[in-house]
Amino acid sequence: PPLLPFSSLSSSLSSLLSSPLLRLLSSPPLLSPLGNPLSLVDLVPVLQNTLKDESSVTCKMACSAVRHCIMTLCSSTLSELGLHLLVDLLTLKDCSYWLVRTELLETLAEMDFR
Repeated sequence: PPLLPFSSLSSSLSSLLSSPLLRLLSSPPLLSPLGNPLSLVDLVPVLQNTLKDESSVTCKMACSAVRHCIMTLCSSTLSELGLHLLVDLLTLKDCSYWLVRTELLETLAEMDFR
């Protein structure tokens, strides 16, 4: 590949160093209200509450978030949290918004129940 002039390289490096991703990666960890680093034990109840929200859009997004982590959670030492999250997830079957029920079915279809 052709070599970039120094000014172009310097500009690219400068924009990379000021990127939001780099700032996020170098920022301190998120803290709980007690000042401790956040853990799954802190975040699962947030997901559980979000699944019970009165907004259907919020429930759909929470269901999507659960889909991305439920199998890992159930396969970990925190599998009991995964089970509680799954029970709360199943309450979405009664939601009147069809997109929530569709999201629920997609989530359940991706789960390995073995």
